[in-house]
This record gives sequence, structure tokens and C-alpha cells, in this order.
Amino acid sequence: MTPLPDLHEGWLDDETIRRVLDDLAACAEVLEVRLKAAAERHADAAPLSLDRARAAFLDGHARGLQVHYRFGGDEWTDTLLRSGQGVRLVRMRHPPTGAPSDVPPARDDGAPRLR
Repeated sequence: MTPLPDLHEGWLDDETIRRVLDDLAACAEVLEVRLKAAAERHADAAPLSLDRARAAFLDGHARGLQVHYRFGGDEWTDTLLRSGQGVRLVRMRHPPTGAPSDVPPARDDGAPRLR
């Protein structure tokens, strides 16, 4: 079985949101940024800088913000979502590429082996 990624979550106040985004800008290698403007719309797929996304999120013009980044040799994704209760942060560390799996190797014909 493939291991699940590390997942952390919590509710943030405005000051903590600013600190999290400042830390990402200063300490992480940002790989991708996505902004979700409204509940009924998909996230914008156009490339976006962290600075522009940060401004839109903090100004209340976006419902969600997702940042995929590299820090400490690992890849992470932070998702910030606005709701009636405040802003929820979900932070996920991606498993290393090529991580071992409990899936048995394929047979010579390409089909997976059964245990």
C-alpha cells in the first residue's frame, strides 16, 4: 500500500496568514501558485506570482489560495480556504518521488502480480 502524505490543518487568524505567506516567500522555493476566486468557479490555471495571489487573498478577492513549494528537501502544498468560520490551512507534504510502495512489481507481460 502506498503511504499517505503527511497532512496538517488548522484555523488561522489574519496575522498568522500573513506570517505563513511571508515565510513561504522568504524561505521556500515556490513551484506553483493557484487562486480560487469563487465557490462556483475552478481555480485559475494561469501562472501567478505569490505576491499577486497574496494580495488578492488578503484583500478578500479570492476564496482560496494554493501554494506548491519545496522546503527542506521536500515538496509541500499549502491550501488556504475562506469560510464562514475563518481561514483554514491544510498543509500536505508530498511523498518523495520514487518512494517505495507495497504494490508488487509487474509481471513480464506488464500486468501487476497478485499476492
